[in-house]
Amino acid sequence: MKPRHHGHRRHPLHSLLRAGLDPHDRQALLGDLEEEYRTHVRPTRSWLAAEAWYAGQIVAAAWSCRRIGTVVPLETRRPARRVRGIADVRYALRRWRRRPGFPIAATLTLGLGIGAATATFSVVDAVLLRPLPWPDADRLVAVHMVYPERRADPRYATTWNHATVHYPAWEALRRGASFEDVAVWHPPALSMTADEARTELVEVMDVSSNFLPMLGVRFALGGNFQPADDEQESYDLILSYEAWQARFGGRPDIIGWSSPIAYASDTHTPPWTIVGVLEPGFAFEGASPDVLRPIGGNARPFRTFFAGEFRTIARLAPGVSIEAASAEAAALIQASQPDVPLGGGVVPLVEEEAGPSARPLWLLFGAAGVLLIVACTNVAGLLVGEHRTRRHETAIRLALGITPGGIVRQLVVEHAMLAAAGAAVGLLLAAWLTGALVSLAPVELPRLDTVRIDWRIAWFAFGAGSLTLAAFGIAPALSLARTRAAEILADGGRESAPARHVAQRTVVATEIALAVILVVGASLLGETLFRLMSQPLGFDPTHVIVVSTRFTGSDIPPDFARGTRGAGSDGGRNATSGPTLAERMAAIRLARTEAIVERLSTLPGVERAAAIGGPPFLTRPASYSFNTAGLVATIRIDGRPPETPERLDVQSVTPGALPTLGVPVLEGRDLQAGDGPSAAVVSREFERQYFVDGAVGRRFEFAMGSRRNAYEVVGVAADLKQSTVSEDPVPTVYAIASAPHFVLRTAVDPGAILPAIRAAVAEVHPQVVVVSTTTMEAALAGVIAAERFRATLSTAFALIALVLSAVGLYAVAARRVADRRREFGIRVALGARPSSLGALVVRDGLLTVGLGLAAGLPAALAAAQVTQSLLFGVSATTPHVFLGTSALLAAAALAATLLPARRASRVDPMVALRD
Repeated sequence: MKPRHHGHRRHPLHSLLRAGLDPHDRQALLGDLEEEYRTHVRPTRSWLAAEAWYAGQIVAAAWSCRRIGTVVPLETRRPARRVRGIADVRYALRRWRRRPGFPIAATLTLGLGIGAATATFSVVDAVLLRPLPWPDADRLVAVHMVYPERRADPRYATTWNHATVHYPAWEALRRGASFEDVAVWHPPALSMTADEARTELVEVMDVSSNFLPMLGVRFALGGNFQPADDEQESYDLILSYEAWQARFGGRPDIIGWSSPIAYASDTHTPPWTIVGVLEPGFAFEGASPDVLRPIGGNARPFRTFFAGEFRTIARLAPGVSIEAASAEAAALIQASQPDVPLGGGVVPLVEEEAGPSARPLWLLFGAAGVLLIVACTNVAGLLVGEHRTRRHETAIRLALGITPGGIVRQLVVEHAMLAAAGAAVGLLLAAWLTGALVSLAPVELPRLDTVRIDWRIAWFAFGAGSLTLAAFGIAPALSLARTRAAEILADGGRESAPARHVAQRTVVATEIALAVILVVGASLLGETLFRLMSQPLGFDPTHVIVVSTRFTGSDIPPDFARGTRGAGSDGGRNATSGPTLAERMAAIRLARTEAIVERLSTLPGVERAAAIGGPPFLTRPASYSFNTAGLVATIRIDGRPPETPERLDVQSVTPGALPTLGVPVLEGRDLQAGDGPSAAVVSREFERQYFVDGAVGRRFEFAMGSRRNAYEVVGVAADLKQSTVSEDPVPTVYAIASAPHFVLRTAVDPGAILPAIRAAVAEVHPQVVVVSTTTMEAALAGVIAAERFRATLSTAFALIALVLSAVGLYAVAARRVADRRREFGIRVALGARPSSLGALVVRDGLLTVGLGLAAGLPAALAAAQVTQSLLFGVSATTPHVFLGTSALLAAAALAATLLPARRASRVDPMVALRD
């Protein structure tokens, strides 16, 4: 069969190689290819097989031309821009495959900087910068009362200008012109629901009627409270969407229903009426209450009292500044109580939510920014060294005909690849670091659940890395491209001695200076954490479990008449003679508490158990700090005038609570089962303040309002840290009474006992609900979580900066040894000792570190002043921190230069001279 005649018509695939080949190649390759296809392949094969053969030949030809280059001079080629870019990428990959150290180091370094900065800023953005989810959130503020006379008192260091607002001050603020509206609220607290089927605890939040409208919260069903609910007792409730679904099955006819919300001490409260259901997802300052309740019942008793009761938020009037609003708030609050020095303060609500965490977060973000600069500086040093190694290679390429623009284009492609790889590594690292930071962050940080990778800072970090690559890679390349190839080849690709290492040394000294700032900051925060953890607690937290409970029944004896609130229609005393209602209720509670203690003591692995009113680090102590109108407390001691304590903690305990916690009794004895409510153990600080000549056997009376308790001291116990590790001792009185918290000391791992606790408590009394169980060690960890977070993060940043600086110093030392091999060979040939060459390299590295320390230590001293408020037990100017940092950097320099020094001392003069 005769072959089909194709004439001069070309194959459709012919055009695939036209854009990628020089005309000379196109004529040589495609001409032969077309001839072979027409004369041999197409006539003897099927159409599909012939087309597959032709496509294969096209691919093979393209690959061969890319591998072996073209056969015409380089300056005559004009390949397409897209194909030139592909060739540059392939060239970079081939070069990096032969020398992988530079791209790997540059990618990882850039990735570390991008990842750390992105993750840290993501947390800062979620906590401090991202707008709150309320309409016109920038105009929402928090209002505080200010007590100027407390400013110098260390006990009020964080509260003197952040006090809650009393009812008369709220009424005054609502008349101010600076605010569109002012609302008050109470943080959520546990209450209970009780019906025939079940008893459960719920989170109840008390709010004023204008609270939800101010935040722009909408309702799924029903509506809001009425303004009258702010001034009189009301039994209306608003449910969260989640509580409506979980407790009522999402019934659409829920509005108007009676809800079994009750107080823990009285199940005979009149029923509450559900008037509204919120939209899904309502939360405020990190709390998601199940139920909202009007403040009328709480506000009414304080209409004439000046007691700090309410947290306050307001919406600024249009055009009013924070400063103007603060000035007017101070005047209004002072006018509400003119006989006491008072002031007012206004802060943006987003800052109020962050609280004292804002400053440390900004400092940590600053440290992450410094680390990003260190990473970019390290990459710059790598680029300077890489540029010098490519001088000879670039000269050869210029001599072979490549244009200076081709050299610059090649470097642009390589740096873009490095930037993209560093960004990819950085984003992967940021994704992991963001989760790690959230899990490590203290629980008081708000909106941690909204933390996500912030692409703005990711782009910024990527841009910083790209600019570094451009500044330290392309700029020298432009200078190199303008140099004549003959001059470079004649010089052997070497630079003159002055320019050879100045650039790299400057870069590394800059890295070390920045690393000094991070290491000093990490040392100060780390020592703060160490000193906090070394503080005596006054008790032993190991193997101690804390069980918090809530009683959901009524303690009122059945033979007492019940009024609306169950307080007794006869003023609290039985119709017949006998104990008062309060006394009988106290006895009922104590019996129930002792029964639970006895049952918990029998659990396997429990050595002993007891009850306490306020376990350390888990509850705020009573800390009666008085001078509040209507509540004046005194301590009366025989033969002395009454004294008003500045601070006092009265703890309800059962016998054995102190030994269970591991609190030593220093004098006298502990409370025993036969002791009555008048027996007391006092702390050493209480004895120092009120019984200098000894407290055991002494009597005193504690009185506050109508409450009077007489005590006889039977023992003196060690001072106990109650709220924070760094606090001063608080005078404390321990007396026998019922308590809602139980402490268990175990002989085994506490985790093995936790599952049996709820069942044991339910056996004693089914209406006692276990609210939470935790270990004392976990509570202690929570107290120092903020310090641990800061110390851990800053230490990680400092270590990374230190390693990067050491790597940069090693690169400089290794390059110097490689460049001076010939010089070292001549020195050895002339009689120099090999050890002196190694010492020369080490001395050069220490000189670079000295330059970095000279610049970094003053900067670190200035930066440390900013952290002074975060320190404990250490000063920002502590000499040993700066001396230790200098010694650490010197040790890093020694370690980084040892291997290059060893190579220098082993230079063979014959080999060096021959090279």
